[in-house]
Amino acid sequence: TFVKADGGCTQAGGIVTCNLNSLEAGSWVAFHITVRAGANIVSGSSIENRAAVAAWTLDPAPANNSDRADTSIIAQAQLLIAKRASSDAVAAGAFITYTIAVTNSGPSTATGVEVKDLLPSGLLLTGVSAEGGLCAGPVCRFDSLPIGASRTMTVVAQVDPALPAGSLINTAAAASPDAPTVSTT
Repeated sequence: TFVKADGGCTQAGGIVTCNLNSLEAGSWVAFHITVRAGANIVSGSSIENRAAVAAWTLDPAPANNSDRADTSIIAQAQLLIAKRASSDAVAAGAFITYTIAVTNSGPSTATGVEVKDLLPSGLLLTGVSAEGGLCAGPVCRFDSLPIGASRTMTVVAQVDPALPAGSLINTAAAASPDAPTVSTT
């Protein structure tokens, strides 16, 4: 999608035209054109950009009046993670449930999304599940997470009966090859 171009350039029907009144022999000029790749373009695809130049003056070497460039499309997603516990306080020996939601805020679909809840010492993992995901231990994997979509992971743990009173910090993280940073909560 066309976004903008330098002055002297216009866009119509996906074609950008830039005009100069004249160009001295041996000189050059650059035009900057900004476009945005659609979110539905598959990561790993290549987009070809073609440019051509023409003049009213006879050109003795017209074979060098066009060029093309390929641009590889790389997916990029931002994962947001939110976690809540079934209770703010739990007795030693009791069970607690953590619900972890991961959301993709785009601009691309996130693939190979992994959500990890590495329980701290004092909590014993007793169950994990995720609708639409595969789980093994404290890790759930989702094949893809479209823009704006969320997935939920549920973790059940038992508090060590010998754990003294105090507080525990339980951190979860979400990652994808398409997300430049890991989200934690």
